[in-house]
Amino acid sequence: MRWVLAVVPLAFLLVAANSLRHHFRERSPSDPPYMEFSLLLIGLAGAWLLWMPRPQSSDAGKPPTASSRRWAVLAALSVVLTVIATLGWWATEAAYAQEVIYSYDSQWTTTPPAQ
Repeated sequence: MRWVLAVVPLAFLLVAANSLRHHFRERSPSDPPYMEFSLLLIGLAGAWLLWMPRPQSSDAGKPPTASSRRWAVLAALSVVLTVIATLGWWATEAAYAQEVIYSYDSQWTTTPPAQ
């Protein structure tokens, strides 16, 4: 059953790659790829759950494996939160530039002198 389900994360990863390609070709740079990141994250999590080998019963009592696995999970969580924060900054920075700075410039235009 595990081999049958192995194509599910691959499908998510392929859709995420295709969406990222279309996103950066067709959208403005001010639009962060939230959906594409979510699809990529779902695909990677599914791949990790299905494709990583399960620990053997003799390896279950070893503390270094549990400790290193805990740090790997914390590092992965840190990467995900960093990407989410970067995407949020990207969206707010672009919105600020479009709505505040550009509108400020348009408010103070001078009309040419009448002749």
